Amino acid sequence: TGGTVICTQLYLDGHIPLVVYKADTRYVAKHFNLTTQRGYRFWAVPLVRLMRRNLAAYAITKYFGVRWSFHCASYYNSCVKPNIVGMLLITFIAPLCWLLGNFVQEVPYLRTSQG
Repeated sequence: TGGTVICTQLYLDGHIPLVVYKADTRYVAKHFNLTTQRGYRFWAVPLVRLMRRNLAAYAITKYFGVRWSFHCASYYNSCVKPNIVGMLLITFIAPLCWLLGNFVQEVPYLRTSQG
């Protein structure tokens, strides 16, 4: 299993460039432990399913997801600038995902636009 779900969907849809996506996934792999990733996937997988059916949910998630991805990528790619929205999301969401990950089971998902 991987650490990204929302960013993977946004990458597949063309909203995140490959160079940013690769740096983002590297950041997640190095900075988010398996418990944090499990907690993230617990809510992110259903959210991506909702994004695929609801344009408003897609637009809101895209706004935050792109900023999260670019901020994570900025740690491993000097051409990508950090941003305050991404920093705030990581600061507050990652600990909540870790906490949630201690209490939930792994959520299966596919890393495709159909998954």
